[in-house]
Amino acid sequence: MMPVSSRSSATRKSDVTTHTTYDSVNLDSDHEQDTLIPPVTNEAVNSDSDGDDAGMPRKTVQWTTKHVLTVVLGAGVGSLLEFYSFGLVAYFEPQLKAAFFPPIGDNYDSMLDEFTLYGIAFATRPFGGLIFGYIGDRYGRVNALRISLLAMVVPTMLFGLLPTYASIGITATVLIFILRLVQGLCVGGEMSTALVYVVEEAPPHMKATLLGYLFAASCGSYFSLIVYAAYNASTDVLSADFTSWSWRFAFISTLFVGVFGVYIRRFLP
Repeated sequence: MMPVSSRSSATRKSDVTTHTTYDSVNLDSDHEQDTLIPPVTNEAVNSDSDGDDAGMPRKTVQWTTKHVLTVVLGAGVGSLLEFYSFGLVAYFEPQLKAAFFPPIGDNYDSMLDEFTLYGIAFATRPFGGLIFGYIGDRYGRVNALRISLLAMVVPTMLFGLLPTYASIGITATVLIFILRLVQGLCVGGEMSTALVYVVEEAPPHMKATLLGYLFAASCGSYFSLIVYAAYNASTDVLSADFTSWSWRFAFISTLFVGVFGVYIRRFLP
C-alpha cells in the first residue's frame, strides 16, 4: 500500500495539476471563443440592455431582403415625409404668405415674414431631438418614431386646411407659426431617433449601409419640388380662381405618405 503521506502528496500534486490545467483551458477557451464565433452574415442579434432582460436568451433576426426593406422603409419614411413638408413650405412660401399673413406693402417686411416662417423650424429642431430622445429611451425607439410621424402629418395637413387671414385675421398667422414650430420639433426628433434606431438594430456589417439608405430617404424635398413645378405649370392652363386655393392639395397629400408610414412602422422590430 502507498503510505498516507505519499497519497496525500500525490493528491496535492493532482489538485495542482488539475487546477493548472483548468486555468489553461479557461484561457485557451477564452482565446478560442473569439475565433470560433462565426461572423454575422445574414442575421442580427437583438437584445435589450435593460437589467430585466439580463441573462435572457437573445432574439435572433434573419436579415433577409424583406427585413432590410422593412427597416429601411420604416425608419426612412418619416425622413421622407418631413423633408417633403419642409420643402413644401419653402416652395409655396408666396402662397402661404398671401393666405395667412396680413397684406404688407413693404417688400422688406414681406421678405422678413417669409424667412421667419421658414427659418423658425430650424430653431426648434435641437429641442425636438431632446424631447424625442427622452421618449425613445423611456417608451422605445419605435414608439418615438410613430409619434414623430403622426405629429408631422397633422400640422402639415392643417397648412392646407386653415382659414385664411381674410377669414380669421391675425389668428391665422399665429396658428401657421405654431404649426411650423411643431414641424421643426418633429424633424429634429425624427431624424435623430431614426439614426439611433438603425444603429441599434442593424448588424455590425450593415450599419453604415443602412445609415446610407436612411440618409438617401431624406430626399423628400425633391418630391416637393416636383409638386411645386406641377402646380406652377397648372397656373398657365387653369383659372386663377382655381389655382388660388389648389396649392392646398400639396399639403393635404402628406396624409397618404403618413398613412403608409404608420402602416409600415407597425412591422418595425
